[in-house]
Amino acid sequence: MYHVLITNTFDDYTKLYTLQYTKLCALQYTKLFTLRYTKLYALQCILNSTLYNKLNSTLYNKLNSTFYSILNSTLYNILNSIVFSILNSTLHSILNSAVYSTAKFYALQYSKLCTLQYTKLYTLLTAIIDNDHRHHHHHHQHYRRYHHHEHHQA
Repeated sequence: MYHVLITNTFDDYTKLYTLQYTKLCALQYTKLFTLRYTKLYALQCILNSTLYNKLNSTLYNKLNSTFYSILNSTLYNILNSIVFSILNSTLHSILNSAVYSTAKFYALQYSKLCTLQYTKLYTLLTAIIDNDHRHHHHHHQHYRRYHHHEHHQA
């Protein structure tokens, strides 16, 4: 009877300790991740404002060469190196595999989102530049032809 009682008590303490330790690790990880994420977000805002200001002047003309290469190298490398170095550090072995995979998933999604946002911005600005260079006469002809074709289909 005593043996059973001792075993049960030991199991309970082990469970409690494991739970508390997991909570603590998760909390520490969340704090670290939040801190890094905040730094990243601040950096992204700085990048956004700086590039947005430059777009109005000199960078606007050098869009194809400079703008996209800066974004690809700087932002994506910062995201990959900072976020994934945290994920691949010692916390990976400490943390629950579910917590780790969730965090990794969100980090990946965030980097994808950033890339997507900048790709959209790049595409939009390229379209604006292309539209400026295009002859209006040719553009109107194309539009009329398209409308005529659409009318025939209907």
